[in-house]
Amino acid sequence: MKENINRKERNLEKTRELILRTAAEEFSEYGFSGARVDRISRNAGCNKAMIYYIFKNKHELHLAVLENLFEEKIREVESHFREEKTSLTDLFPMLAGYLKVFFNNPAYARIILYDIATGAETLRELKQRRPDLFSELDTIADMLDGLGRAGIIRRLDPDKSVTVIVLLVVGLANILPHMDLIASPGTRKFKELSNQDKWLAFLADVLAVILQPSKPDGCGEQ
Repeated sequence: MKENINRKERNLEKTRELILRTAAEEFSEYGFSGARVDRISRNAGCNKAMIYYIFKNKHELHLAVLENLFEEKIREVESHFREEKTSLTDLFPMLAGYLKVFFNNPAYARIILYDIATGAETLRELKQRRPDLFSELDTIADMLDGLGRAGIIRRLDPDKSVTVIVLLVVGLANILPHMDLIASPGTRKFKELSNQDKWLAFLADVLAVILQPSKPDGCGEQ
C-alpha cells in the first residue's frame, strides 16, 4: 500500500515537472494573457483537469513557473555565496552561474521580460510569497559594498550595480538566440557572437574594467 502511494507521488511530481517545462515555453512565447491552458495540456500530453488539480488556475501555474526558475537560479549560485569574496575575480563564478541558468533556459528570461513589460504583478506577488527567492540580490549588493569599502573594487552604488548586472544577464539571454539579426548564420562572426563561453569571458573583462579600483592621481613632488 505504501509503495503504491510512493509511486503515485513520484508520478505526480514527474507530471508537475513536465507541466512546468511546457508552461514555461507557452508563457515565454505568448505571455500570460496569450497563454492557453488547453495548449499547455495538449503539448504536455496530460489531461487539462490534472493541470487544474495541481495548480488550481492559470495564474497559480504562472507563479509556479517563475518560482521554479528562481529556485533553479539559487541552486546554481548558492555555493558561491558561502565563499568569502576577497578579490574582484571571486565575483565572476557567481555571475557565470546566473548567466548559465538563463543561457540554458532562454524561455525564463522571456517570461521575466513579459511580466515586467506588463506591470511585473506576478513577480511582485512571488516576492511577497517567497521573499527568500529575492534575498540574494541584497547579498550581492552587500558583497559589492564590502569589497568597495575595502578598496578591492571601485566604490559604486551597490544596488544600482546589482540592477545593471540583472539587466545584462536577462537582456543578453534574450538576444543571444537571435544573433542572426547581427551576423549571417554560418559565418565566423555569427559563431563568435553565439558562443556562451566567449560572452562570459567578455562580461568578466567588462566588469573588471568597470570595477577596477581608481588609482590616485600622481601629484607628488618631482
